[in-house]
Amino acid sequence: MNARVVSSLLALGLATLSSNAFALPGVDVGVGLVGLVGGSIIDKASGDSPAASLYPGFAGTRTGIGLAVEARFLGFLGVEADYIVSNDKGSGDVTFGGKSVSASLGQTATHIPVMAKLVLPIPVFSPFVGLGVDFVKPGTCESSLALQGTTIPTTCFNSSYSMWTAALGAELSLPFLDFIRFPISIRGSRHRDFGDSIGDRGAITFDSTTGQVPTGASLRSEWRYDVQGVVGASFFF
Repeated sequence: MNARVVSSLLALGLATLSSNAFALPGVDVGVGLVGLVGGSIIDKASGDSPAASLYPGFAGTRTGIGLAVEARFLGFLGVEADYIVSNDKGSGDVTFGGKSVSASLGQTATHIPVMAKLVLPIPVFSPFVGLGVDFVKPGTCESSLALQGTTIPTTCFNSSYSMWTAALGAELSLPFLDFIRFPISIRGSRHRDFGDSIGDRGAITFDSTTGQVPTGASLRSEWRYDVQGVVGASFFF
């Protein structure tokens, strides 16, 4: 399911929930803003082939901002969906054949995490856990790869993908303004279709003479892991 379809369903669901929330006892609808900061990671490839040894793995920052909508049932069961635009980028270094290798990889992306939530409805401080799927639509990527300061021709590629995602956090509110809530959480995500081999990360070519001098690379810019802190402000009605 691509990001456009999911966002359309999200908008339809919000309209439906908003129009029916007051007619359904025990159902609240929340809308608000979210922001995040954290990290994105692609680990090193398995194996000891020249390509796997040259591939450095990547780690870097992830920042984003977006919108959130949630349907809360009986005060403790929730379904949340966010629409977040983020900037995901990272770099990596490794030694190959006694020479230093440096690389970078990054892109913007649209994330639509959809999670089921279990909330402990305590006044002022309400802990919660969430579990779901993050639908990701990456933008145009950028990449670089250099061996001992010598640039290696490099391209990158990606496609829409999804990640298992989980959250642990709490919802803050004031007793006399409990319809305004401030969720704070730690979220972690893992790509649902990303293996350990170098083939899952792209391809690196070598000259035909020794098989040890890299001549080009094509790197997959879909991140395997995301970890971030998320803060928000929502109005429930």
